[in-house]
Amino acid sequence: MMLKQQQRLVAGSTPARPISVQRSVLVRGAQTKVAGAAAATGTEEFVEVDLPKPLGLKFARGADGGAYVTTNDPQLGNTDPRIQPGDKIVKISASFGTDVWDAQNYGQIMYAIRTRSGTVYMKIKRNFGDMSALQEEDMDAAQRQ
Repeated sequence: MMLKQQQRLVAGSTPARPISVQRSVLVRGAQTKVAGAAAATGTEEFVEVDLPKPLGLKFARGADGGAYVTTNDPQLGNTDPRIQPGDKIVKISASFGTDVWDAQNYGQIMYAIRTRSGTVYMKIKRNFGDMSALQEEDMDAAQRQ
């Protein structure tokens, strides 16, 4: 696992004090088929970030009920340039403490982010800009059940 440390200045404090933010990336191999750049190698790629709030990310509910990144805008808050629209959150820090939850559904993830005090840890599965999980497939009501 590769770790990077970055210094950020806290706005509104006099004088500005640095905050240390740790970020790491983890790449694992898997036997599943993946769309995008990882498809050629047959691997899934994950990015792990620990970001202070506010986040510069916006999310939407995917067809599978998960939370997917729709916007990555540093002007909105703290973010990481490796995160792209279409990426899926697979793990999220609990509302408090050091626990990390499996990201089961959109509502749980949004609740964890809203109520979290301190930094927000996220393990994100990279989809390399593939937004197809956000599009409702052409299925009738009987097929959805």
